[in-house]
Amino acid sequence: MDTGLLITPKIGSSIVTALQFYTVNDMADRDPMTMTLEGSSDPKAATEGFKDFRLIYEGASGLDSDPDRGNAGSRIAFSNTTSYKTYRLLITKTRAKTDATQYGELILFGRISP
Repeated sequence: MDTGLLITPKIGSSIVTALQFYTVNDMADRDPMTMTLEGSSDPKAATEGFKDFRLIYEGASGLDSDPDRGNAGSRIAFSNTTSYKTYRLLITKTRAKTDATQYGELILFGRISP
């Protein structure tokens, strides 16, 4: 699977300590089930092929039990004390074997770096 996205918050460097997914209105089989969240502060982090990200979290997406369509899954908290400018999310498994993944929204929780 390993599909995902890059997020570079406009607020600048931040320390992310939790995340939460929302489902979309169809195809529960495409819900993300496991994922990784990585961070980088390298100015080149948003360029194609950049690989020097540090693992922040690897595990469940919070959608273990289907919250129904268009609803939030569980908020997943994790330990992180490092500030990053760019985050990379990779979906590693979906609810069922499909050719795609989909989610309606992803919220990253944390704080702005001092």
